[in-house]
Amino acid sequence: MYKLEINTVEKIARTVILIPVILGLIFVIFIYYSELSGKSISIGGNYLIFGLLINTGILIFIYTSVSGLIKAYKAAEGKLKTL
Repeated sequence: MYKLEINTVEKIARTVILIPVILGLIFVIFIYYSELSGKSISIGGNYLIFGLLINTGILIFIYTSVSGLIKAYKAAEGKLKTL
């Protein structure tokens, strides 16, 4: 049975979290450009920005949880090697 290395899990977690964050930032830049250029957008910009802030907060929470779990796993793995 194949055992996942912790570095592989960490890379997967970072990729899963960073892709929506980057897409969200591109969308926010698009909204600000539309507002500053004077062109109005008709997709409910206020609700979309509010939703993006909520999603970004959730993603940051997931990232901190995953990184805390990985640090705890590495610490426990280091203690097991010394036994």
